[in-house]
Amino acid sequence: SAAGTTTKGDLETLEAMGKEMTPEAASLQPEDGQATAAERSAVDVKFPNDLTPRLKVNGEVIAMDQIGVRMETSRSGVIFCRYIGIPFREGRNSIILEGLDQWGNARVWVERIVIRVGQPGRLTIRPAAEARKADARTPIAVRVQVQDAEGLPVADGTMVTLEADMGDFIGVDA
Repeated sequence: SAAGTTTKGDLETLEAMGKEMTPEAASLQPEDGQATAAERSAVDVKFPNDLTPRLKVNGEVIAMDQIGVRMETSRSGVIFCRYIGIPFREGRNSIILEGLDQWGNARVWVERIVIRVGQPGRLTIRPAAEARKADARTPIAVRVQVQDAEGLPVADGTMVTLEADMGDFIGVDA
């Protein structure tokens, strides 16, 4: 689940995944380059069982008490951790997993970039592909896209009001 809870079904799925995991360090979720509208999210990582994880988001170390699920498999030598409620700022977010040895030295380093979609910042109105005629009489269909400052589409459900000083809107809102 996203920012909050882990269900029994999630744990059963994680347990099955854990049996198949290989021990190299990896940030599993969110995926590299993924866009999200969530201010907070879970971050899933795995690493060899002889290392201790250190998770950083945008340079800030995430406290170990934010690990909501920790599973270790002796057979495959893997530790899986789910960090809960990790904050993302609008725009680009760097998630870095370090695996620390017994002396605190980083032995592995993995980075993922996650983009948090921001507040509406731009509105694009384009004629639909089938709208070819511009004779001031023929209705045309338009497509409206709401984007954040980075040009990413904002979450569905964003309310937009369109007004025209020439012409009329026909039909209902989508």
